Amino acid sequence: MARLFGRLGAVVVELDRVGHDILEDEDVKRKLVKSFGKDILLPDGHVDRKALADVAFSTLEAVGLLNIITHPKIERKLQEIVRIETEKGTEFLVVESPLLMEAGNGDFFDVVVLVVADLTKRIQRVKERGWSEEELKRRERFFMDEEKKIQLADIVIDNDGSIEDLWEKVKKAWNFITSLRDTSRSMK
Repeated sequence: MARLFGRLGAVVVELDRVGHDILEDEDVKRKLVKSFGKDILLPDGHVDRKALADVAFSTLEAVGLLNIITHPKIERKLQEIVRIETEKGTEFLVVESPLLMEAGNGDFFDVVVLVVADLTKRIQRVKERGWSEEELKRRERFFMDEEKKIQLADIVIDNDGSIEDLWEKVKKAWNFITSLRDTSRSMK
């Protein structure tokens, strides 16, 4: 969905991709191996994200440990990206973060857009990416309750329909967000 905002002119940052890059940081990799074992490494020394996910999403404690190891560097990288984009004069920066609220970072952003879909749609979509229904449910049990997320979000977009439906909803959200910027400029 963030890419749709990109089509409207926003610069898009995918925190999952940032997180994947962080996994190759030698300090992070060392801490991950110490915490989760050498089996999370591929023969070439890179982190096997599936093996890491298998062990890291096994218990609440393991998820917490993964977050303790990775989130500080991800947050620093995000702050660096925001600084660079601000210096470049970027007006709209969209950060796609599947765990934004779980990480307690919602207040860092001017507007939080939450995308929701029913379980059937989520299962269908993760299967298209090679996950099983069980894998989705295993991971989601560590996520914040959706109703709580809805209460914390500024805008909620239902993504149960087609891509065309989503595009129309994103355009409406974009118009609302840009109107906030225009209103704030007129108040200065």
